[in-house]
Amino acid sequence: MSVSAKHPKFTEAHGKGPRACILWDNQGQDIITAGADARLLIHKSGGESLTPSVLHQKAVTSLALSPNGLLLASASLDHSVKLYSYPGATFQNNVTRFSLPIRALAFSVTGGLLAAAGDDDGIKLISTVDNSIVRVMKGHDGPVVSLAFDPKNEFLASVDTDGTVIYWSLDTGAKVHTLKHAAPDVDLEDPCVNQIAWHPSGDVLAVPGHQFDVVMYDRDTAEVHFRMRGGHNTSIGFLAWSPNGKYLATTGEDRKVMLWDAEKKIDLDRLKVLSQVCALAWKPTGNSLALIDVEGRYGVWNDAIPSHLASPCDLEQVSSLVTRQELLHFSDDEAEEKASASDSEDEIIGAEVDLMDDESDEEESMLRKEFGDSKASNGLTRKVSQGKDSASVKVKEGRIDSLNDTVPRQHSSHKPMPEKQPAFQPGVTQQTVGTRRFLAYNLLGCIITSEGDGVNHVEVGGLAFYWNVTSSLFGLDKPACLRSSVVRYVTKVSMKLN
Repeated sequence: MSVSAKHPKFTEAHGKGPRACILWDNQGQDIITAGADARLLIHKSGGESLTPSVLHQKAVTSLALSPNGLLLASASLDHSVKLYSYPGATFQNNVTRFSLPIRALAFSVTGGLLAAAGDDDGIKLISTVDNSIVRVMKGHDGPVVSLAFDPKNEFLASVDTDGTVIYWSLDTGAKVHTLKHAAPDVDLEDPCVNQIAWHPSGDVLAVPGHQFDVVMYDRDTAEVHFRMRGGHNTSIGFLAWSPNGKYLATTGEDRKVMLWDAEKKIDLDRLKVLSQVCALAWKPTGNSLALIDVEGRYGVWNDAIPSHLASPCDLEQVSSLVTRQELLHFSDDEAEEKASASDSEDEIIGAEVDLMDDESDEEESMLRKEFGDSKASNGLTRKVSQGKDSASVKVKEGRIDSLNDTVPRQHSSHKPMPEKQPAFQPGVTQQTVGTRRFLAYNLLGCIITSEGDGVNHVEVGGLAFYWNVTSSLFGLDKPACLRSSVVRYVTKVSMKLN
């Protein structure tokens, strides 16, 4: 795509530093900024700026506005979280304090919870009703740099400096999924902090990837749905969904702001800037994108989305990015492993997982191989359910329109040879065909086994059993033969070994 000729005018607001924050208010009239100078500024649409009377002592690292637009929260390197009323910017109280710097804030969908995290070991969930700490969730090995509440109000997602992403259950506070190294490692002094964001539908979580891309992880399975890449040539640090989720804005160390059509997985436009942008926000009521850079200057990219495309704030355009149900093409063994793994914490190495590449030709080839080759699909039932119907599913712009064929399972008449039980006691002698082997030996007696010519021989004290394990045991007409005999108990083991 061509480089945009629309260059926003940047205005000085805060001092130079690796951290700066920017938000729109819910009406899309005022812009709220904060930065390294520890100040909060509310830039009114008329041109004047408003500053709260009570400020932080050190750089502000995160801002969050409640869904109803009445509460403004700020976090700082001074270890405190402050709460202001909005739009008056009147200081209310210090919501909480940490022992170390705070890096991330987020309000829940209902506004009843405020999540705060940073260098401390633990994410605090704070009630906005009485400022009490509802829960502290621990599990990250490094400082947490970004938080995002699920729009469906079931999960809280977090990411740390090691690039590990965790889905937390809001009901129990337990880990639901852990994606090890899903995002690149970051330095706390680096402006790129691996910001994460849920799609407005709540179906996918957008995470900066290792290949200068954005990776979309499924909300329920934490598997990769697709990737968007090709626009950036350095790591992506910040991203933001448009209000209707149709577009995604990204920025990184390459001093470019990219606009993506998330449904078509293509880049629409790009903006080159003089200084690295360290935060961005979509206007909730118009086609504009607010930016702030490491120099503490902010600007607005007006008419960011071309006029012939749908507006980014048209909420009627909100739709899921997941266009098909999960296809279960794995073997019985894989299914058992999948079920077993679901009982414990998922450890997904994000840097190595690429379950669904966004290259359409490769995916089409893979799907045709899966569903078109009856030999490859032997023993699997290809049946995809949507609601009550078992019907067609669009995959990759409708290239494969239906997956209705059902391949019957073919059972083999061959019965595999049963494996022998492994050694169950230390000191068991080595097994060699034609010789006797000790299974157990003590002052009370011994257990000895030997095999040869298809017959196993086990001696327990003075009792010996013999049984045939010939091929007739495995599916032929004749039943297995079993014969036993009792021999006289002997006191010397050496007599039985001869």
